[in-house]
Amino acid sequence: MNVSPANSELLQRPPLWLQHALWDVRQRFPGHVFDVVARLVPNPSTGGHVTVFRIACGDCPGHLYVPGPGETLSNLEIHLRSVHHRRTVEARLQPLRSLL
Repeated sequence: MNVSPANSELLQRPPLWLQHALWDVRQRFPGHVFDVVARLVPNPSTGGHVTVFRIACGDCPGHLYVPGPGETLSNLEIHLRSVHHRRTVEARLQPLRSLL
């Protein structure tokens, strides 16, 4: 999980469902790089802050995905199946495969 050091003590850990869903997606998409990004955002109803989670694709810089719908990572999985993403992963892995 990527966390800003200044706010790390205020951020919550990802919920268990999200941790389990990440494990499951990593099993089904080996070689793909993605991680949870946690961020504090203002909570107007309490005047405090709340932790929000996004999934960042390590192969496609700047691509952040909202977990969901519900307690799933379906939004991320759509991206992982996209032609552009698969080509990017293949380009990253190809030099490693040639070493084998």
